[in-house]
Amino acid sequence: MKANTSRWQAAAPAAAWLTLVLLALSAQQVLAGPTDGAAPPSNRAAEAAQAMPRPALWRVRLNGGGSAWLFGTLPYARPGETTLPAYVQRALAGSEGLASEVRMPPDKLAAARLIVGMRQEGASFKGGLDPERSRRYQVLCSERRLPCEQLDAMPAFFTLGALSKLLAVQQGLNPETGSLHAVHQALKDKPFLELEGMEASMSLLRELPATDQLALLDRLLERQGADGVASYEAWLRGDVAGMQQQLSETAFSPATHERLLTQRHRQWRDKLVGLLREGRRLFIAVGAGHLGGSDGLDALLKAEGFEIERVDG
Repeated sequence: MKANTSRWQAAAPAAAWLTLVLLALSAQQVLAGPTDGAAPPSNRAAEAAQAMPRPALWRVRLNGGGSAWLFGTLPYARPGETTLPAYVQRALAGSEGLASEVRMPPDKLAAARLIVGMRQEGASFKGGLDPERSRRYQVLCSERRLPCEQLDAMPAFFTLGALSKLLAVQQGLNPETGSLHAVHQALKDKPFLELEGMEASMSLLRELPATDQLALLDRLLERQGADGVASYEAWLRGDVAGMQQQLSETAFSPATHERLLTQRHRQWRDKLVGLLREGRRLFIAVGAGHLGGSDGLDALLKAEGFEIERVDG
């Protein structure tokens, strides 16, 4: 298939979120695993590792025409686990192009430049916390050997996102083997439509209100990486409702939910609808949290008249 240059974008250098995190700090001690005081993986996690993965995949069609596919990805997986079962691989093989938020793997030089541009000289994340939150935050950083000092001059949204993901890595999730990377590798030679780009994502997150930043911090202090594991287990089971429950518990305000999720989904829908109506066999891979619910990307495509059918075998 020849790329339609009016709609298909060349894959501009961009950085994936977790890659930005790992480039921003020397993470070897973090990736090595939790300290003696860290919570070990749960029995539930071990059971999930033994189950056949059934991540959610949807067929997207218009009036019974050719199929496109909608798949929710995660940036990490447990070592040795299959993140693309046979039914997903068949969908990939039949696709003529990939649509995703950001092209993977990212350009490391572009990522480094973006990191440098985000640093706020003289700013301090922990210095802006009230005494009780500051105390709990420093205990977490010390007990879990997190590189909080290296992240202290970064914007709050980046620091919190970085620590959340690094805590998930300590729980045994590998940032190099997730379904996000596997999908991009499988379709690396096909035309690519970038739905957003990392710089646009960062711009949105920079505007996160202080109240929502504190809600994220409180959640991080309470859960200490368990959210990442719970989301992964739900993803393995194809439990879209469970993924949505994890998202709802982040305690974002309605206005922030609208800005970070609903508005972005509408923009992605607008980029996709024309191509899908032309019968393009796209494999649409977005973060799993962007699917499900009344304002998920799948719901918005259904409202445009597309048939959205769940496939799991």
